[in-house]
Amino acid sequence: YGYGFQRKSVVSYEYYVDTSILTFINHGCNGTNNFGERHFNTIDSMYGNEAQLDPNAVGVPPSSASRGSIFNPLADRNCLLFVAGNYEAKRVISSGNELYQNYIYFITDPSAWVEEVMSIKAQCNGEILSNTVKGAELRARKK
Repeated sequence: YGYGFQRKSVVSYEYYVDTSILTFINHGCNGTNNFGERHFNTIDSMYGNEAQLDPNAVGVPPSSASRGSIFNPLADRNCLLFVAGNYEAKRVISSGNELYQNYIYFITDPSAWVEEVMSIKAQCNGEILSNTVKGAELRARKK
């Protein structure tokens, strides 16, 4: 559980945990995302609405097209910049507004595409899944 997400910036599949304020960014369900990666059109693309995306109609995660797994000293030494440094506001974000991001862009493993999209859609619909932070918190309270 937790706040890690898949990336494909230094090796084929890696997991990254952002230790900045972005750790607390929420799902931009129903196209409400106001923050995202600079090189992806995260609002108007076919991946733009987490709650309505059909994973069987779109057969590949947007992040899976990243470069292959090779050793690159520049990427290795600047991992945090490559992983978290290319974000921008996608809409005007006023003081006090919450940050929302399209979680579809965190999926990089094509073999887990359908399962991950369905999990995100369930969370957008208010379901509490056992493999989420909220699910772990509820289980801990029952003990």
